[in-house]
Amino acid sequence: MSIRNASKGQAAGYLPLDYPGLARTIGLSLQLFIAIFPATVFVPLVTGFNVSAVLFMSGVGTLIALLVTRGKMPLYYGSSFSAILALQAVVAAAGGGETGIRVAQVGIAVAGVLEIIIAVIVWRAGQHWIEVLLPPVVTGSVAITIAFGLSQAAISMASGTCCNLASGSLRWWLVAAVTFLVTALWSYYIRGNNFFRLLPILGGAVAGYIVALPLGLVTIKGWNEAQLLRVPHLTLPAFSHPMAFASAVTVGVIIIAVIPEFVAHLLQINEVIAKIGRDVGRKPDDLSKLVHLVLASGGAADLVDGLGGGVLGTNYGEGIATMLLSNAATIFAVIGASVLAILASTSGHLEVLINSIPEPVVGGLSLYMFGAFGMVGFKMLMQVGPEDILKPEKLGVAVTILVLGLGGANGFGGALPVPLTGALKTLFPGGLPAIAAAAFAGILLNLLFQVLTPERLGLSKPAAGQG
Repeated sequence: MSIRNASKGQAAGYLPLDYPGLARTIGLSLQLFIAIFPATVFVPLVTGFNVSAVLFMSGVGTLIALLVTRGKMPLYYGSSFSAILALQAVVAAAGGGETGIRVAQVGIAVAGVLEIIIAVIVWRAGQHWIEVLLPPVVTGSVAITIAFGLSQAAISMASGTCCNLASGSLRWWLVAAVTFLVTALWSYYIRGNNFFRLLPILGGAVAGYIVALPLGLVTIKGWNEAQLLRVPHLTLPAFSHPMAFASAVTVGVIIIAVIPEFVAHLLQINEVIAKIGRDVGRKPDDLSKLVHLVLASGGAADLVDGLGGGVLGTNYGEGIATMLLSNAATIFAVIGASVLAILASTSGHLEVLINSIPEPVVGGLSLYMFGAFGMVGFKMLMQVGPEDILKPEKLGVAVTILVLGLGGANGFGGALPVPLTGALKTLFPGGLPAIAAAAFAGILLNLLFQVLTPERLGLSKPAAGQG
């Protein structure tokens, strides 16, 4: 790749390989890091993963992703909300703690390998087949199931029922409500090119934290004992654990929600880069035909995350928005933000502060963020069309995924009440994962409808007005 030094008088914008100079690179890097930080640490907070490890691995994974794409895609890879429920289920089923995390890492590493395999297939066979295997009716339904399958967990953290408060607590609800409202109001009222509009999650968290202080819900433990500099607590995946295969299936299936996210963000950053190119009078590379490359970079980042203790990742929309507002899509800002994440992971005091965030603050953020992710799923379903969604072949797929996934996630502890014996019981000691089973069932049914059409079976066409 060829690095281009930006001229001293250039102020219109920076393309991926433009070097803005040291001072501007530091400023752009800090801005990007602030934008991606809240979401990156949010996932380990609700799944039990080590925050320092996740921060460290997100920085390392992003640098590896940049190498895979040869610097063409200025995307930061952080924690994916899509995997929260699956990771929670695996960690709990494996006994929690570090053992549970190491078992979940198996699934994350496998997901990375699967993404790389899919990237190779797309590279060889073309991009069109993804639309056949994962049409909006599948991806949208899975995204909705993942998001609203987390609703029970969000309410338990907001109310206190997660923490031995069986009937809930009004103090917890107050903190959660303030957190939720500030996040929502911040998103709506702070507009324009104001940098702070990118930080509604951080704003909500700070507001909730401040309210929680006089209510006695903030406990700071270990500040005096914390190390100023320390090595992040990295862990290796437990491939030999009896639940390793179940983890691979449960977490691996989440890629059907992450892959469309990868592609959507690729198209978005492509539009941002095209705009910047018009501003600076240069024609940038068209990234829209490089789906295989963005999938490979995401897979490489997830594989590294799984091997080191990070969570399943995604390329961040927050980072794309930051680049749009700053008119700077330079990879040097991404490199700088990655370095800042790695440095932040070595601060023991930062981890103490993060661990002091009360559960109701996390619960209030969860109510908003899970709902927002679910609405993205509804937007995917809208691509099917208001009339087509009620056609038997579309309706059947959506109903299968939504009813099985949501019913199992919210009513049976994340597992469908299907009796398992023998090898299946060994593979799935925590029960048949509801979302994974629902997603597989929906994909298979969708393929069945596409392969065995009524016309191919020699059946008569539906009468006018039907189907």
